[in-house]
Amino acid sequence: MSDWIDLTPHWARIKEVARERHAQKHRFRSTGRMSRKSHFIGLCGETAYAKAYGLKVDTTLRRHGDDGNDFWGDIDVKTSTFLIDPHLKHRVGSRKWPRRGFVLAVLDEPRKRARLIGYCSTRQLQIASMKDYGYGRQHFLREMSLQHIDCSVPEQHRRQEAV
Repeated sequence: MSDWIDLTPHWARIKEVARERHAQKHRFRSTGRMSRKSHFIGLCGETAYAKAYGLKVDTTLRRHGDDGNDFWGDIDVKTSTFLIDPHLKHRVGSRKWPRRGFVLAVLDEPRKRARLIGYCSTRQLQIASMKDYGYGRQHFLREMSLQHIDCSVPEQHRRQEAV
């Protein structure tokens, strides 16, 4: 698990991009339960990841989304607002799976900070248990099932071979 990453300097921009994404996509059926808040939470996780690795968040608006790929076309950052026992979740039956894997971030919104919790390969999540959280079945892994993420090792989780 990484140290807390301060998002304060990026807060206004994250909100702005979340509004833009919501305005573009809120009428599409494919967005399901996505809301302005969902876009905001996701962008906070992506921003924390970008800050940890010296990258830039892709804020390009795409009509059909990013195909579940946030960085390099092979990593999908998922963000939870549950600070205790966060779950990495991905919709069962999704056609959008990253080539390499997922990173789980948690957002502490009142303190405008996030933390990278861990990562897994795409295959690990595809064969993980399923649960309905109230909006359809999700593959999920708990924090303790994720591999440790060390931000001092550049792209550590990208070099991990798929299981």
